Amino acid sequence: MYVTYNPLLDEAQHRAVVANGNGHAADPKPKAMATARALGLNWRSLRDHAVGAKVAVERGGKHFYSQAFLERLCTEWITKGEAMRLMGITSSTAYHNRVRNHGIETLVVGRASLAKSSDVVRSLH
Repeated sequence: MYVTYNPLLDEAQHRAVVANGNGHAADPKPKAMATARALGLNWRSLRDHAVGAKVAVERGGKHFYSQAFLERLCTEWITKGEAMRLMGITSSTAYHNRVRNHGIETLVVGRASLAKSSDVVRSLH
């Protein structure tokens, strides 16, 4: 009973599936997952977002992600903190004003707030 409902074991299994893959096209590369973690995404938030966006599938209780989804996530999005640093902004209010006034696309995944990097760069000009 303990093993069945152990969230630490669930996370370990999830990471093993993500890191090792099993030959399916939907398996992500470890580098992509490392970058996703660098965006402040934990495994549960990533899973919930990917399932909701229909870019992950569940097979036998394990989740497999679209490689294209992970690559887009890792290349097209940056953290709110990084966006603020690039724009030279120190307050959340100024950040939200810049997002609204310049049409910067944002994405919230779990507790992580992301900004589209191309929109951030465009807002600098």
